[in-house]
Amino acid sequence: MGNSQPILLTQPEKPKRKAKNVAPVGRLALIAGIFIIVVGWVDILVGWFPLGFGSPEWEFGAVSATVDGLPLSTLGVVMTLLGASATGSRWGLWTASIWVAWVLVVLVVAAVLYALTVPVALGQLGPAGLQAPLGRAVVKTSTLMAVYMCFYGWMEIQAVRGLRGGV
Repeated sequence: MGNSQPILLTQPEKPKRKAKNVAPVGRLALIAGIFIIVVGWVDILVGWFPLGFGSPEWEFGAVSATVDGLPLSTLGVVMTLLGASATGSRWGLWTASIWVAWVLVVLVVAAVLYALTVPVALGQLGPAGLQAPLGRAVVKTSTLMAVYMCFYGWMEIQAVRGLRGGV
C-alpha cells in the first residue's frame, strides 16, 4: 500500500495550440472587400445612367443589369464581413451592416420596379422569337432577386449578431 499511485479522474490537459494571428489576413480581407464593393457598384451604377424612368425597356434592362452585377459586390460584402469578424473591427461590422441594409432596400425597390415593368414588357412583345429569351430573363432575374434578398437578409442578421458579440 505504500507504493500506490493516486487515481486520476480526468485526463491531464494537453497544452492548447496558440491560434495564429489572423489580424493581417483579416485586415486584407476587410480592405479588399471594401475595394470589391466599390468596383462592383460602380459597374452596377453605370448601367443606370442616363436615367430613363418611365421607359419600360430601360427599367427592365436596368434592374436585370443590377441583378447580373451583384455577384462581385456580394463577394466584397462577404469579404468585408469576414475581415471585420477576424480583426474584431466594430467599425467594419457597422459599415458592412449598414451597406447590407442599404442593398436590401435597393433590392426591394428594384423588385417592385421590376414587378411593375414585367407585364408591360411582356405585353409589348414584338416578334415571336423574343418570347422565349424574355421569359428566361424574367425567370432568371426574379429568381436571383429572391435569392439575393434572402442572402443579404441573412448577412444582415450575421452582422448584427457580430456587433452584439454573438458571432
